[in-house]
Amino acid sequence: MTATRALLDFLYLACYPIHSDESLNILEQALQTFHDHKQVFIDLNVRQHFNIPKVHFMCHYVRAIKLFGTCDNYNTETTERLHIDFAKDAYRASNRKDEYTQMTKWLERQEKIHYHSHYLAWRRTELTSTTSTSFHSVPPLGLRYDFPGAMRTLQDLRCLLTQRIAQHPTVKSVSLSKIQDTGPLGYHATQFVTALKRFIAQYRHPDFVPWQVLEMAEFITLPFNALPIWHHLKFNNKDLYDWKTVDMVSAYPCRYNSRNQVVRVSRFDAALIRVCGTNASEQGDDLIKDTQVGRIRVMFSLPQKMLYKLFPPNE
Repeated sequence: MTATRALLDFLYLACYPIHSDESLNILEQALQTFHDHKQVFIDLNVRQHFNIPKVHFMCHYVRAIKLFGTCDNYNTETTERLHIDFAKDAYRASNRKDEYTQMTKWLERQEKIHYHSHYLAWRRTELTSTTSTSFHSVPPLGLRYDFPGAMRTLQDLRCLLTQRIAQHPTVKSVSLSKIQDTGPLGYHATQFVTALKRFIAQYRHPDFVPWQVLEMAEFITLPFNALPIWHHLKFNNKDLYDWKTVDMVSAYPCRYNSRNQVVRVSRFDAALIRVCGTNASEQGDDLIKDTQVGRIRVMFSLPQKMLYKLFPPNE
C-alpha cells in the first residue's frame, strides 16, 4: 500500500503546472519511498523486476523540470513517437539491404543538417542585427567574435578534399607508345616521354634554368617501356562525408569488345591543377590561386625498382 500510494503521489505531483523547490523535494521523496518499498511486488510475485524504461525515466523528472519547465502537456510517449518516426523514415530511405548501417548514416546526416540549419539561422539573425548598428561596430569580414570557438575565419567553411587512389593500378602495364598514341585506344599524352624527362632533369637539379633543363633532358634514357596506369582518382572529406566519394577525376581510352563494338567511350576529365608548390592550407581564402585548368590524360606511377636509376642518391 505504501509503494502504491507513493507512486500515485509522484504521478499527481509531476502533473503540477507550477513547481517550487518544496514541491520538487516532495516529488523526490515520493519517488524514494516507492523505491524503498517496491520489493514487496517482487516478494508477492506480482512482478519479477522493475527494468521498465518509464520507471527509470521517473528519476529524471526533477532535473528535467528544473531545466525545461513543468511537465504539463508532456509525457514519455513523446520520445517513443520520435523513435517511431525516425525508424520509419530512416528505413524508407534505405534500400532494405543492410538497413541498419544506412539508417544510422541517414540519422547522422539529418542531425548535421539540423545543426547547420540552426547555425545558418543564427548567422542570418546576426547579420540582420548588425545592419542596424553603425558601420564601425561591424567586425571585419570573415571573423566571428561572439560564436563559440571565436576568431575563426572563412577557411572554416572550406571543404578541403583528400586524394584517394586504388591500392593496385587499373592496368598493370601500358606501353609508352600507347600512352602517347592519339588513336581511339591511346591516352593522347603526345608529349609524355619528353615531359617526364624534363621533370626528372628539373627534380635532379632544381637550380637549373629552363634551357639547362631542356639540354639535360635530351641525355636521359628511361629504363622502362611500360608503366602502371590508374583510371580514377577519388576525392573525399572524412570529417563531413566520412569516406564517401565527393568528387572523382577519370582518364581512360575507349574499350572495344570482341565484335569491335565500343563498350566504353573514352573519358579524360579536366581539373584545376596547382602549378606552384603551395599547400592548400597555406592559400588562405583564395582556393584557385596559382591553379590552371588542365586535361588529365594519364595517371601513372614510376616503377619502384627504377627510382634509384632515375633519381640517383648521390645527386
